[in-house]
Amino acid sequence: MDGSRTAALLGVVLLVTACGQPAREPGPTGCAGGVPSCAPSTAPPSTAPTTPAPSRPVTVLRGTVQAGVEAGCLVLATDRGRFLLLGGDPTVLREGAEVVVEGATRPGQATTCQEGTPFSVSAARAEPATTR
Repeated sequence: MDGSRTAALLGVVLLVTACGQPAREPGPTGCAGGVPSCAPSTAPPSTAPTTPAPSRPVTVLRGTVQAGVEAGCLVLATDRGRFLLLGGDPTVLREGAEVVVEGATRPGQATTCQEGTPFSVSAARAEPATTR
């Protein structure tokens, strides 16, 4: 083989090899997809300050604990609706108990209980309703 054929064959081999690599995000020069002429970035990782995730506001609910329609599920019936209780002290959160709970609603959380707005309990205390 002459030099130009060898160079052409080498170019084809490099292209075929690059096509078999998984796609990568473009680097700082705009190269992507395993192109041999793209060198990995040697830039240091970003030192930009990270912002902590915002904390959810604490919600306080008062109501009566009820058994859910699914086994093992407890729901708090309140004047603001029904809340699926996630976590909390099982000696306090039991069927029929009148309680006050603190925590945060988790409306997007998937559960198997299929009722009430999910509510992650951070504190719970028994508090019987007062009669007036």
